Amino acid sequence: MVNWKQENVIDNIVHIHGISDNVFPIKNLNQPFIKIRGGHAIIITQAKWFNKELPKIIPVFPLSNFIIFPGTTVPLNIFEPRYIDMINDSLKSNKVIGMIQPKATLNHKDVPELHNVGCLGKIISFNETEDGRFLIELKGILRFEKTNELETSNQY
Repeated sequence: MVNWKQENVIDNIVHIHGISDNVFPIKNLNQPFIKIRGGHAIIITQAKWFNKELPKIIPVFPLSNFIIFPGTTVPLNIFEPRYIDMINDSLKSNKVIGMIQPKATLNHKDVPELHNVGCLGKIISFNETEDGRFLIELKGILRFEKTNELETSNQY
């Protein structure tokens, strides 16, 4: 992109930047981004990371009055059986879940209507309690936009 001058941050784009990028040094960046190991050609050299860490289908945890942002870490106490199942499944694969707020509705459905934007989080530590709960630390990776919801046999 020769002579490209993007002066405004584009809301629906996630900036993932290699910490060893000598073409565009990380010290010159002033917008939020995700740092990963690699240089200027991370899209090529870190393709396995992108495919593993950024799944196309994610389980979502709708949690009222709670927001996680990229780069922040939050503790969560998981006690509902369906979300314990979600954490178990996530720990067996890529350790990511999506956090998203349900919309305020007057009816009390088992499956709430969700807002369109959430945050993808990675479980960075966990403990299973004696009573079967999970105490996890979730690190926000990036914002995501819900495109559609899948019907599955899972309870979550």
